[in-house]
Amino acid sequence: MNNKIKSYLLVLLYFLAHCKVDIRQIPPPREYNELKTSVFNAPIYIGKFEVFKSNSLQEIKAWKATLKSVIKNNRAFSEIKDGEEFQPDSYILDVEISPDYKEEYNYWWTWPAIYPFSGSWPVQIRKAEYTVRIATTISKSNKILFQSELEQSGQENIYIYGFYRTSEIEEMIENTNLVILERWIKDILSKSF
Repeated sequence: MNNKIKSYLLVLLYFLAHCKVDIRQIPPPREYNELKTSVFNAPIYIGKFEVFKSNSLQEIKAWKATLKSVIKNNRAFSEIKDGEEFQPDSYILDVEISPDYKEEYNYWWTWPAIYPFSGSWPVQIRKAEYTVRIATTISKSNKILFQSELEQSGQENIYIYGFYRTSEIEEMIENTNLVILERWIKDILSKSF
């Protein structure tokens, strides 16, 4: 009997450990037209590019690819190049992205889902908040032409089976990232430099 309870708890812990939210919900890069017109008829080089709280190089590459596709789709600059070999007197884009995810449970309603009704108690109240901040600097010849810091927040509340349902939260994170990217490119396009 004791082994049966241990195995039941191990299975429960396994499922609870794999029901966490993946905050790497980055909008995928978009297809873009190869139009030769652009708002700023000059190439831009990506200089400093950092994603804070990033756990992997793939996440940084995904953010970079998405930002490049947003710039290309909105025809902001004629070319986007990585900063390894930039030309003097060219535009340099520095970007810092800071995603922040917080969640909490209402344990007064959720405790029966832990014990004694593990896995069967439906009321599992989960509140998730996600905030992403993008700080941008565009410079040319060591002169700062544009500086911006944008922040976007989103939240989602799940009341039924909150331990297991993560898709709504992941969708909220992706939508929040999409909204801030649209605000980011509109902010750049509204400036003249």
